[in-house]
Amino acid sequence: MKRILIGLMMLGLIACSQKTEPTKEALRVYHITEAAGIDDDSFNRSAHQGVVSFQNTSDVIYTVLVSSDQTMLEANFRLALEEKPDLMIVAGFNFQSSVDKMGDSDVPVLFIDGASDAANVRSVVFDEQEAGRLAGQRAIQKATSDGIENPLFVVLIGQEVPATLAYTEGFIQGVDGAEVIVQVIGSWTDAAQAKTFVSILDRTRDVYAVFSLAGGATLGVVSYAKEKRLSDPSRPMWVIGADSDLSLGGNSGVVLTSAMKRVDLAVFRTLNDIRNGEFTSGVLEGVVGIAQ
Repeated sequence: MKRILIGLMMLGLIACSQKTEPTKEALRVYHITEAAGIDDDSFNRSAHQGVVSFQNTSDVIYTVLVSSDQTMLEANFRLALEEKPDLMIVAGFNFQSSVDKMGDSDVPVLFIDGASDAANVRSVVFDEQEAGRLAGQRAIQKATSDGIENPLFVVLIGQEVPATLAYTEGFIQGVDGAEVIVQVIGSWTDAAQAKTFVSILDRTRDVYAVFSLAGGATLGVVSYAKEKRLSDPSRPMWVIGADSDLSLGGNSGVVLTSAMKRVDLAVFRTLNDIRNGEFTSGVLEGVVGIAQ
């Protein structure tokens, strides 16, 4: 059974305003995602897990709206808002505009990794630097136990946003002076580009582990790590995930750990608060940790 090492045990609201009424009926939940859907190996997969866990305790009518581009994302957000569900779940900075333009609404919105002062929005924030530091410490400990001298680590970034920069800073702190190459590929979805970069670098420099902050493009890194393990098991390359547990879905053989934002816990708590009539807006400090 996979254990989660918790870095910050905080799930407390810093500020609050709007409060809901308790309900005994099935909760209606709309979850709007970007193109990768609930299989993004990131926020949306973890949010989905939170909903599924809550379904084991209460009735939930759960609708997922996948958005192929920004235009559809905004349209799906408006559609869900018009349906007036008990909760809307959105994750990531691409939803900021939709949340900001929402206007007055009494539909509770859980905005993961975003910020809003709206009276109906609960924002979930995470300390990515701490999560990255824990992942870096785990990586250098593993390299030391493997007898690797001067291990080379790579941080692969999809796009430079505050979260990826904080993850990177923490990881560099965690590996404590080991060499780290940071590469930005400019895409959250280009798995082929991620795979090409990592494979070329590994063949010339022998990469020990890649901390992939590239969203869906991480699948390219995982693919190369699996191929390398088959072709040359004496010198495997590890992958370190971010946001959710990358080892799920058949990746455990190449995933060293994951710097995790426990979005599932934030979703479960929010649904429980709505069921009990205790939903409040404001900022929820999320739990971070690593999986091993």
